[in-house]
Amino acid sequence: MQLIIGSAQFGRSYGIQKKKISKKVLEKIYYTCKKNKINFIDTAQNYGESEKLIGRSKLNKLKIITKLIIPKKLTESRIPSYLEDYFKKTISKLGVENLYAVLIHDISIFNNKNKDQILKFFNDLKKRGLIKFFGASVYSPTDLKVLFRYFKPDLIQFPLNIFDQRFLKNNLIKKLKKKRILLASRSCFLQGFLLQQINYNPKFKLKKFYSSLKEVDNWCVKRKISRLDACIHFVKKNNMIDYMVVGYDDISNLKNIIISFKKKQIKITKKFKNRNKNLIDPRKWKP
Repeated sequence: MQLIIGSAQFGRSYGIQKKKISKKVLEKIYYTCKKNKINFIDTAQNYGESEKLIGRSKLNKLKIITKLIIPKKLTESRIPSYLEDYFKKTISKLGVENLYAVLIHDISIFNNKNKDQILKFFNDLKKRGLIKFFGASVYSPTDLKVLFRYFKPDLIQFPLNIFDQRFLKNNLIKKLKKKRILLASRSCFLQGFLLQQINYNPKFKLKKFYSSLKEVDNWCVKRKISRLDACIHFVKKNNMIDYMVVGYDDISNLKNIIISFKKKQIKITKKFKNRNKNLIDPRKWKP
């Protein structure tokens, strides 16, 4: 498994505490990655100025995975020109000639009318060496059923953490690996909620889930391990996952994540599985 650094917090406030990383820190992040042999960075079209900031820093020397949202109102005839324009603008902002992977950020865009044009465009990019992989970012196992109606992705990015264990059910990860699909987990800290101070008092409805967080904290305290270690190693133990995307608040936080990732495997329980989508799906977090 390899680490992929996230960049959602570069171009906008992100996560439970709405943190934003200063432009001045980007060079330090790059050299931290270089020192620790981290070769990948994850970004997206809708991460504010993230792509532009990466392009203006040495971070564009890393292998870049970016995510794309195709407007649903786009007519079939306009798809090729939209995608061409999108790709030119993206590599220009990033200051690169090619990308490691492009992922569809919202798979509901696919339908029987537009799938051929979308797939043809990205297959052509692969043939020309402009991208290595094409895939999708999904939110639930149900999304996979929709996705596979239209194509088999090279790479799938999906959420996995101590609370959200949906992709561990029914040997799903093993089944995906049998299809020779690269797997990248994300949200191991659940946008920072799993690392919150227990006495922190959020103003939004996640407050009602603090009893669940307290249970995790008590379990960690008894075993003398940090919640950061628990989050990292819960995912890391799944050796069929190729990559782990991690978010961080600052350079110190990133260094602590790297230290944790390099530790000998720590056994973490699965007993905190939570099915409540108001907790495990950040899209449902509302003020």
